[in-house]
Amino acid sequence: IRTVSMPAFWVSQTEVTQAQFQALMGFNPSRFRDPDRPVENVLITEALGFCAMLSAIDGRSYRLPDEDMWEFACRSGEGGAALPAVGIDSAPRRVEDTHRDSNGIHGMIGNVAELCGNAYIPDPRLPMSEASLYLRRSLEVIVRGGSWDSPRFELRPGFRGRCDSHVAEDTIGFRVFCVPEKPN
Repeated sequence: IRTVSMPAFWVSQTEVTQAQFQALMGFNPSRFRDPDRPVENVLITEALGFCAMLSAIDGRSYRLPDEDMWEFACRSGEGGAALPAVGIDSAPRRVEDTHRDSNGIHGMIGNVAELCGNAYIPDPRLPMSEASLYLRRSLEVIVRGGSWDSPRFELRPGFRGRCDSHVAEDTIGFRVFCVPEKPN
């Protein structure tokens, strides 16, 4: 068990859709084309670019979550209850057709694995000296939640996946988190 502190945040109800990504970024990298499905096949640099552009337009601070924020959001809506049974699909579902938790958040588990904003370190409890050595060599980022194509053991809040930051996959998308400004 470890103690984690995090800023207050808001989480988007759904993964970023292809329609939202297209409207802001001007292109759609997805393999499974449908404006109501999550954008997938997206690089982390493109997801970060989306967050930066949304922040500039809206005036709030949007970002990819760190993995602790993502897991907190995933677990908090279930109130300790088991997650719904998720089967393996042949493509991501429309975001509104996924399980909605008690906080109104759709599809945290099993639609597309969701990019997190921090780099992958095998064990988050590593001392900073060892972690920084790993980070200098690593090009991997964390993904959470599993996807439509994940084996069953990955479809849980605590599973830590990873992907190469230079590779886009049709099983990986993202959702945005908003960190409110601190009052003066």
